[in-house]
Amino acid sequence: MNTYFGLCVALCLGTFSLALFPGLVVAEAVAGLLRLGRRRPHSPFQLFSLRIFPFAFSTAVTLALALPAFLSLEPRQTEEVPELYLIVLTAVSLILLVIIAVRLLQLLIFTARLSRHWRQDATRANLTASMPVFRITTPPKLFAVVGTFRPKVFIGKDAFDCLTREELEAAIAHESAHVRSRDNLKRTLLSITTLPRLFRQLNWLDGAWSEASELAADEEALRGRSVMDLISALIKVGRLQVNRTAPLDRPSVASCHLVSSSEYSPMARRLEHLRHFVEGSQPPLAPPRRQSWTAIILAFGAVLAYWSALPMLLPATHMLMEVMAK
Repeated sequence: MNTYFGLCVALCLGTFSLALFPGLVVAEAVAGLLRLGRRRPHSPFQLFSLRIFPFAFSTAVTLALALPAFLSLEPRQTEEVPELYLIVLTAVSLILLVIIAVRLLQLLIFTARLSRHWRQDATRANLTASMPVFRITTPPKLFAVVGTFRPKVFIGKDAFDCLTREELEAAIAHESAHVRSRDNLKRTLLSITTLPRLFRQLNWLDGAWSEASELAADEEALRGRSVMDLISALIKVGRLQVNRTAPLDRPSVASCHLVSSSEYSPMARRLEHLRHFVEGSQPPLAPPRRQSWTAIILAFGAVLAYWSALPMLLPATHMLMEVMAK
């Protein structure tokens, strides 16, 4: 029985490593083509999906094919012992998963600790928002939504005092758009799966997604609000950020900032994008699409296709795993 489960773990982790490599190669190539053909802002969903594809693909192959194929078709009395190369692949997967787990734990702990620290001198702001909004003393120039599952908006006293109520609500609407898109969760996934510099195109996707998500949040914030209020809020908070002594938007925190200090938040590009709405060259915003229903329908279709093909996929997968084990 121990041999059975040991072989199961080795084959599943080995499958994860083997599936990850082609996923990285394909995503790197597609990202390069996407970057060369860039003529307009890309969809944040498109960029994020491509960036996370190698890990999602290898996880899906492992959990949806390798694991059920082994459990349903491998005899429990097996005496097969993993070969050396399979042990190496297993070790690679284990190291990678441990790195991801440690990064995630560090990020969650640091985010929770920072949020509790800021709450100590915070006062609840009486503003219209779908989540708690707090005015804090330190850091005074902060304007960000922090947290993944229970997000809160923190506004430093300098940023809070320099904005009118209308500008504050427009800026909070921008942060609310990040929350509805679950951008803090996506930022967390990107952070814990940071790739080596070797993958230049996939690393470019991190910055491209960050920029595209800011443009999308800016657009979403305009629904029912003046574009001039948002532009004014961006400029005022942006001026506060120019001379700050330390960056507040660390990659180790699950947060989205109104104005980021990173190179991936070009203010000029955001203001140019918003200018089209002022001049009327950009068409009026359409009602928000029911993306959740679209995702549910696509997911249901994928599950149905998988379930229908499972009788053919499992034997073929098990045959490949037998080859791996020998």
